[in-house]
Amino acid sequence: GSILTTTDARGVEVESAGERRIEPVDGNTLHLSLDVNIQSYAQQLAEQAMKAKNAQSVSIIVMNPQNGEIMAMVNVPEFDLNAPFELDTESYLTQEQQQNMLNQMWRNGCINDTYEPGSTFKIITAAAGLEENIVETDTASDFYCGGHELINGITINCWKYQSTHGSQTLRESLMNSCNPAMMQL
Repeated sequence: GSILTTTDARGVEVESAGERRIEPVDGNTLHLSLDVNIQSYAQQLAEQAMKAKNAQSVSIIVMNPQNGEIMAMVNVPEFDLNAPFELDTESYLTQEQQQNMLNQMWRNGCINDTYEPGSTFKIITAAAGLEENIVETDTASDFYCGGHELINGITINCWKYQSTHGSQTLRESLMNSCNPAMMQL
């Protein structure tokens, strides 16, 4: 809503002019799709993964595949919403350095960061190969992982590039989440 009044050239309200009110109108109701139980579980898993993998950060998004609703969104480490300007540093920082650290701390990795959807797309690649009858699930030695594949002069590594998966079936390739096998497919 609003209150409309008359003012003089200096912005001082003219008392004798009165005022006119426009009553507020209710807006739409906000419904969150977050599920407190899924959110809590995702938070626990993110903290466990960060500790187990000694990661710098972990982000998890849980979506309803039927409609795309976000059921949970987690970023760790997270900052204390009750102390949003408190930095975890003992050293002297310039104002610019402090602002950069705050911006980095406040960013939501689930929203701000991009990633290659390779692992999430592997199931589509495998399904297409099965549907077109160019591969079977358990045919021996259909694929070979040497740690990487060269595509148009670009080396794309397997996540296990320090060692290899070797010969694998489609089923094994999916269980291993092997990038070279999916590129061969």
